[in-house]
Parts: sequence; structure tokens; C-alpha cells
Amino acid sequence: MKCEQAKVQPLHRENLMALRGYWQTVVSAHGASSLAVAVLLGCGIATGVAHWTAERILERDVKRRFTIDARDTVSSVESRIRAHAEVLLNLQGLYASVGQVSRDQFHRYVEHLGLDRRYPGFEAIEVVRYLTPTELPSFVERTRSDRSLNPNGYPDFHIHPAGQRPAYYVIDYVEPTLVGEKVLGLDVGALPLELEALERGRDTGRVVATKPIKLAQDSNGQPGFVLRAPIYKNGYPIENESQRRAALAGFVAAVYRMNDLMTGVVGARTMREMHIRVYDVGYVNEHSTQVILYDSLAPNPNVVRAPDEITSRVSHSQDIVVGDRSWRFVLAARSDSPYEINHALPNLILVSGGVFSLLLAALVLSYVRTRRLAGSLGALGAEQKAILENPLSGILYTRQGTIVRSNQRMAEMCNRASEELVGLELGALFVDASSLQDVQNIESSLGRGRPVALDVRLRRQDGSTIACAAYGKMLAGDGLAGCIVWVIMDMTDPEQVETERRDHEAALREANDRLTASLQEVGRRKQQIELLTELSGMLQACIDTGEAFKTISYYAELLFPGESGALYLISADRDSVVRGAAWGQPTAHSEAFVPDDCWALRRGHPFRPPEGKFGPICGHVDEESKATRRYMCLPLVAQHQPLGLLYRELSQAEALIDPAQDDLAVMLAEQVSLAIGNLRLREQLKGQAIRDPLTGLYNRRMIEEALTRESAHSRSSGKPLALIMIDVDHFKRINDKYGHDGGDMVLRMISSILKRIARANDIAARFGGEEFLLLMPNTTLETGEQRALELLEEIRAMRVAIGSTMLTDVTASFGIALMPLHADGPEELVSAADTALYAAKNGGRNRIVSATIRLQGVNALAESA
Repeated sequence: MKCEQAKVQPLHRENLMALRGYWQTVVSAHGASSLAVAVLLGCGIATGVAHWTAERILERDVKRRFTIDARDTVSSVESRIRAHAEVLLNLQGLYASVGQVSRDQFHRYVEHLGLDRRYPGFEAIEVVRYLTPTELPSFVERTRSDRSLNPNGYPDFHIHPAGQRPAYYVIDYVEPTLVGEKVLGLDVGALPLELEALERGRDTGRVVATKPIKLAQDSNGQPGFVLRAPIYKNGYPIENESQRRAALAGFVAAVYRMNDLMTGVVGARTMREMHIRVYDVGYVNEHSTQVILYDSLAPNPNVVRAPDEITSRVSHSQDIVVGDRSWRFVLAARSDSPYEINHALPNLILVSGGVFSLLLAALVLSYVRTRRLAGSLGALGAEQKAILENPLSGILYTRQGTIVRSNQRMAEMCNRASEELVGLELGALFVDASSLQDVQNIESSLGRGRPVALDVRLRRQDGSTIACAAYGKMLAGDGLAGCIVWVIMDMTDPEQVETERRDHEAALREANDRLTASLQEVGRRKQQIELLTELSGMLQACIDTGEAFKTISYYAELLFPGESGALYLISADRDSVVRGAAWGQPTAHSEAFVPDDCWALRRGHPFRPPEGKFGPICGHVDEESKATRRYMCLPLVAQHQPLGLLYRELSQAEALIDPAQDDLAVMLAEQVSLAIGNLRLREQLKGQAIRDPLTGLYNRRMIEEALTRESAHSRSSGKPLALIMIDVDHFKRINDKYGHDGGDMVLRMISSILKRIARANDIAARFGGEEFLLLMPNTTLETGEQRALELLEEIRAMRVAIGSTMLTDVTASFGIALMPLHADGPEELVSAADTALYAAKNGGRNRIVSATIRLQGVNALAESA
């Protein structure tokens, strides 16, 4: 046996190369996991940012709408108080022009103004006389004998509270008379809170309000205030403070209960949606502790208390000036109001983003691992094939001295078939016993992990022998224990060896060409995977199927150059398959076909027609595709639900089936299925957010947005906007008699009538309970009344089967309003229709009332006054 150190060293280098490959594999595995974690983290952060942004946008929109409505509410209160102040200034002017006004004249003047009808919200109108102690007796006697309004006079008139004071501010006239009889003769100057406001009004000449007080004529103890304007003696100068004090004759005043003022100005709907608090801050430019005047959740407080904290996220604060005093309005959104923030869309973004992040991370990890494994297996297979097909050396695999495998070159060297060598003992191939003894000694040496080399003579089948060099190495690994690989080279003919070497080089060049082609194919596959990944991101960003169709068409041309195709979706009624997108120039011109025409949709699996003239073929393809059979159909399926079809027409160059392209098409179909499924889920969730689940009509949130949008369009275009408000008559009786299921059947049947009668641009909605709205853009009052009459007749003719009972007496009341004839904005339009509806209810129900009747009546009343 001859062992040479020079022949052992290359085997050590092989071990080093194998160790280096193993280390690169480990690093690559960690890199794949890190990449997947990075993708998951990035998508998670993007999803979180999108969720936070959506929340902020919705909150900002709600706050904007609430601020506008809150400002309108405060402006309404401020306008009402300003109108009352104008009345006081008119009375001040009356006294300045005529000097003295009798009790009867004051009564007739106030009655003619019709204040309780034009300016509701105040408790009383008063005249306060300023008197010195010397003027007091004659004033009392004159008042007791005054029979201009009361034939009996006022024999019980007296000044109260009793006592001596430097000056008196006595209430002389009060309207309405019945309300003010108990306060006649009251010296309001004896009340400290009243005296401060009296002196400020006297000295400034302006309209001045009191602090929050308990009204003398109110036994309930509700908070109130008094708004007063000073009146001066006719002809006296009032240029400065001292002149105004000398010329003071008294005051005209408006008395308010805060609860009555607020309920008279602010509508019931606003009260339901907002928590309104009003605080008195003190006189302008003076610092004072603010106290509460009004709280919509406690409209009858017995005491004036300190302000509470604002807990709502949606609120608005605004200051106004009332009679030289600052009032602070604090308005906050109440729960279950339209100003609540809807979290459905942000949560949908969060869930969709999380699912997409997990799917994308799994896809990246799977792709990297698959690519690495394919590369490792390919390299290993190429190495084994190169070794086994080596034309220069024979290779044997032995276990315990028995041959278990050999290559073709070894069979040629032994002049035998490869199958004949399997199972032979090594002794059958060696010439003498010494060679066999060497092999047995070497096997024990190889068991200790050291490769060896020796010279042997090999016996051929014809009995001839050849000189050979043998190299052996023990294999390690599962299933390889005790196995030795032998490389045996023929050393008899150097010229033959050279020829074989050249053939081997040619074979290596051919293998290199194949490897180069394989690398190019790998590059093409990498580009396709990148395009698929990019397509997935684009599809996730699409907001509707139209955008998705354009995106799919663009990327399909890049993924399948030279091919044509189309994307079909199953219709909502699932009786047809309709084309949504196409790329290239497909010869199949079918815009729609029935699902049974496609084998892929029938089977739920990709379908390529088999070669031959008699195999199955899809009915939706054209005659040319039927003849050439060069097409492929792939079903689109999401959540086990068929969505449509991806159709490919193969190019002329694809004469043979390319499994890689087919796999790519399957991956594209999966991406498209997921995207279409997500889009339909998103549209379904959006529909649930704006639809009433019982009737299928739009809900209140949707109709309020439509009212805002359509009223703005009506103002800008000048076209009328009609609104019909419908309320089912005696609906509570129906619920009590037939149960809620019976009531639900009535509501669903009325909603069906609304859907049938409404035009394409009309908007029908369930406003709440048994109330419905029909918004009709570009509709005149006459047309609206005609449409309401059609609805009324349809509802009268309803027959509702509830169990074994037939309900036949269902009726409804209708209120109609038109913009700009009856209203200038959406809230006024709803209020006008609601008022007309209540008029229909009060008029006997089962009828139609137009807001015109109500408005004409009010206008006629105002003109007569």
C-alpha cells in the first residue's frame, strides 16, 4: 500500500470548502428571518400610522362640524337677546320723545309689539321709577288712584321691602299684567345684586344686565337675569356721568328666566345632541369668578354653582357680551349623537394592514427560503451528476467490501454493465490477494477519518487486467455510515487519457452553458417575483375594482410578454361572468358568458385543454383558440368563494408547455383573488356603515351628509331641493298589537315602496324609528307633492301578512319642504318638513301637508301685527 501526503491534502481543502458553504447557508438563513421581521415591522408601523391618521382625520371632521353647529347655536341666542335689547332701546326712545307714558299707553304699546310672538323667551317687560324720599308719598298715592287700566285702581299698592333709603327704584309698570302684579311696588334698589346693575346703567347710559339672580315673580327659584336700559328726563343733558345722574327718571327692563330663554331659542334636536352650559363671567374687562347660569342636563338648578370640567373630546367654548357682562357658552357633544367619532374605518385599516403585513412577511420568508433551498439542491445535484458522469475516472461506492453503486466509466473500465457490478465483492475486481489485503487494511484506516491512495490492478470481464490508481474516503451522514467512495483512474494509456480529458472539458463547457442559462432563468424568476410583490402592494392601495383592473392589466403585460389575456368577474347574481380588464390583443371577444362555459370555474382548478381534437374545451373561447388549444383558464377564489376567472392566450413561441410560466400564472391568480376579495369586503363594510340593517335604506348619518352636500349644490346652482318627511301613523299600536316582528315587516314594506318610487338621483333613508326621508334634488314643490301622493296611495294599499292576520289599515303622514322656498340650509329644511309633518299629524294623520301652508300663516300673522 502506497499512501502519499500530496494526494491527501486536496481532500482537506474540500472539507474547508464544505465548511465555508455550511457557514454561508447559516448566515443566509438568519438573513431570511431578519428580512421577514423587517418587512413585518415596516408594514406594522405603516398600518399603525394609517390607523392613527384616519382617527385624527375623522376626529378633526367631527370637531369642525360640531364647531360650526355650536357657533350657530350661540349666534341664535345672541341674536335673540340683541332683539330684546333693541326693544328696550325703542322704549327708551319713546320716553325720550314724549316724556311721560301712562300705564294704559304702556300696556297698549307693548301689546301692539306682540313681543311674546315675535321675540319669545322673556318673562316680563317692566318700567322702574327712580324716586327720592320726598317724591315717594305722592307717587304711592298717584299709583293707588290710577284707573287707566284697572277700574278699581291699586288700593293695596305699597313700597316693599319697607324702610328708609336715600333713593328708591320702584317697579311701576309690568307686562304681562298678571305675571307682574306681585312685583308692583318692589324697590329693586334694596337688592344688592340689582343695585350694582342699576347704578352702572345710570352712570353709563348703556343697556346693562344683572348678575344671575332669583326672580321675585318666580316661585321655582330658577336662575334668571334682568336686562335694563336707563330712561332720562325729557330735555335734560346727559353728556357726562354727573348729568346722567341728575337726569335719571328710571329704567325699562326685560326679565328672563334662563331656562325659558334657552328652550325658546335652541331646538329640541340640538338639546339632544349637545350638552350646553352658560356661565356668567362678570362685567367686561373685570375679573370675576364665573358662575353657571344654565345647564341643559339640569335646566332647573335651585342654586347657582361653580362650573364643571369638560370631559367630552368634542367641545366648543365661546364668549358673548350681554348688557356689559361676559357670558361664556361651553358646548360639548353628547353620547349617541352625530358627533361621535366612528371607529369602523380606522379599525378596518388596522385589521387589513395586520393581515397584509403577516401575509407579506410569510411570502418574503417563503420566497427566500425556497430560493436558497432550490439553489442548494441544484448545486448539490450538479456536483453529484458531474462526479458520477466523470468520463476520466471510475467511481465505486462500497459498504463492508461489497459494491453498492458505480458510474458508467467504472463499468467501461471493467467491461461490464453497471448493474453487474452491484453486489460484487471487491476481491472479484482485484488481481492478487495483496491488493485485496491492502483494501481491507485501508477500510479500517478510513474508519478513523483519514483519506488514502493506493495502486491496484483491476480485473476485467475478459480476464485482462489494467493498472489503476485508487483513492478512497469514508462518507459521513444519515444512511451513509460505513460507506466508502472510491475514485479509480486507468493509468495504462496516457493518450487515451488525454482524449478523455478533452471530452471532459467539452462536457464541462456544455455544463457551464447550461448553468449560465439556469442563472439567466433565475434572474428572470427574480424579476417576476419582484413584479408580483410590487403588484401586491399596488392592489392593496386600490380603492375600487376599476383601479384594480388597470393595475392588473399593466402588470400582466410585464409578467407575460407576448401573451394576451383578460380578467373576468362573476356578477352579483352569479348567473354570468363579465369581463373587467384585458391586456394584449386577445382573440376571445366574449364580454360575458355563463359560469358553466368554463372548465376552470366548474372544477375550481386551473385548466389547460389537452392536445388533440377530441379533448374538453371551454365554450367561452373563440374558434381560433379552440383549434390551436393554446390558452389557459385560472379560477379566482377567495375564502372558498369563486370570484371570477384569469384567462391567458399563449403566444406562438410557447409551442411547448412551460411549467414555470404556469406556476407564475397561478401565483398571479392568487394575488388577484386576494385583492378582489379585500375590495369586496371593504365595499361590504362601507355599505354596512351607511345602510340601515333592517330596511336596507341609507341611515341617518348618510342622509345628513347628503343634505349638507345637496343643499350646497342647490345654493350654488339655484335649482330647488325637495324633502319629504314620512311618519307611520299609530306605529306604537302596531308594535303593541302585532309585536316588533310585525312592526319590522311594515317598515320593510314601506322601504320597498320608497326604493321602487325613488328616482336614480333621489336619496331615500330611514331617519329613525318609524320616520323616513326622501331627498329629491332638482324637484319643484308640485312634483314633490305628486310624489308624496303616490307614496301615500301605495302605503294605503299595503297588505301586510303577519302570521294568520292580514294588516290592511296602515297609513302615514307626510310633510314637504322646499329649498330655497322654505329654508336656506339643511337644518332649516329638515325643521320645515318636520313642522309640516306635525301639522299633518295634528290635522288627523293620513295626509300630506306642505311647509308653504305653515309659512304663509306665519307671514300673514306678522303682517297683521
